[in-house]
Amino acid sequence: RIPPRAPPQYDLEHIYKLGFDDANSGKEFGTSLPEDIIKYNAAQEESLPAHDQYEDANYDNWAPPPPPKSKSSLGMGTMLSMFTLYRFGKETVTSPDGRLVVDPQYIVARLRSMEPWRLGMMGMSLYRVVTALSSFFR
Repeated sequence: RIPPRAPPQYDLEHIYKLGFDDANSGKEFGTSLPEDIIKYNAAQEESLPAHDQYEDANYDNWAPPPPPKSKSSLGMGTMLSMFTLYRFGKETVTSPDGRLVVDPQYIVARLRSMEPWRLGMMGMSLYRVVTALSSFFR
C-alpha cells in the first residue's frame, strides 16, 4: 500500500492571488500555479475509501426492513364519499314534498333525470367506499 502524500504547503492568499492575476490578464486557468499544486488532488484522495475498508463486511445476513404497517382505509376521503352517497340516496328516494318514496319506477325516473356529473360523482364515491370496505374483509 502506498502511503498518502503530504499536501503541498502554500499560503492560501498567495495561491488565490495567482489565480486572480491569471484571470485578469486573460491567461488560461492554472497557468501560474506551481506544478505540485496542479498534480495534487486532495479532494480525489479524501473521497476514496480505504481499499480494505469493506472487505470484511458480511452481506449474507442482511435482511430488508419490514414493510410499513398499512394505514386504515377508512380515512377522511372515504367518510366524505359516504356522506355524498347518503345525500345522493336521500335526494333520490325523497319526493319534493319531503315524503319517502320507495317505488322503483319513481327511483329510476329520478336517476334518469339527474345530471351526468352527479351520477359520475356518485359512481366515484361508491367505488371509493366499496374499495375501503373490501379491505376489511381480506
